[in-house]
Amino acid sequence: APKRIIYAAKALRKHLSLAETQTCRGCTKRQRCRFFKAPAHENEQPAVHHVARVVFGMAQYARAHLQQPGAYPLSFSAEELAAARTLMRAIEASLEESQVPFLKDIEVADQDAAREI
Repeated sequence: APKRIIYAAKALRKHLSLAETQTCRGCTKRQRCRFFKAPAHENEQPAVHHVARVVFGMAQYARAHLQQPGAYPLSFSAEELAAARTLMRAIEASLEESQVPFLKDIEVADQDAAREI
């Protein structure tokens, strides 16, 4: 939900001491956004899921841009896209180091075994 993405970004900005007026100044929706300058949730600590939500929001917007470029103009700067790529590489490296199995690495049961479960 967009609201979760917005509040994830607010939590990260608050943690990094970034002013919302600075980060939102280039947004075309700033003047009509009901969340602009709305306070972040007080007792929420920033976590990895906040980063994931913001990156997911960027991906969803980019997808909408590819499907309907006129309705969703690409508003990410080259610097923002490079930062997102760097972040995704760091997350990927962290996951590889943690030895957490990826979904594609988990064995799939055959049909008979799946029916038994």
